[in-house]
Amino acid sequence: MDETQKEGEVLFNDDIEHAQEWGEALPKGWYRVRLDKWEEKPSDSSEYHCFWLYFKVQDEPFVGQTLLDIISRHPKSIGKLKTYYKKGGYTDWSGGHSPNKILDREYYVFVDHDTYKGQVRAKIAPDKIRSVTEAAPNNDVPF
Repeated sequence: MDETQKEGEVLFNDDIEHAQEWGEALPKGWYRVRLDKWEEKPSDSSEYHCFWLYFKVQDEPFVGQTLLDIISRHPKSIGKLKTYYKKGGYTDWSGGHSPNKILDREYYVFVDHDTYKGQVRAKIAPDKIRSVTEAAPNNDVPF
């Protein structure tokens, strides 16, 4: 017991040294994720609103961490949401669509990095979204 530890105080052995800090982007690579929730929010740079998709990482050592993917409702950008729909098995949007249809669906996504207003953020390209029924990606293969 060191001089700052109180008698009976429990010390935990979590790896705080290597823990990801709040707001820090996940390292580049493939992750298995589950859509946890979503919101529609106005954009700060466009007249088009955005869908904010909140995923929970399913892989160690990042299990439980949130990965955010923001998709504009601009006609040229909404195709990315369609990719999530199709890869999640939701293909009947003839009467309209809703991200509710893909809640709790799992995907493989490749996280890359982008800089927005000086902050490094996770970026997921539409061609880097896979269904979990597809072969699991391997981070050892060059991407």
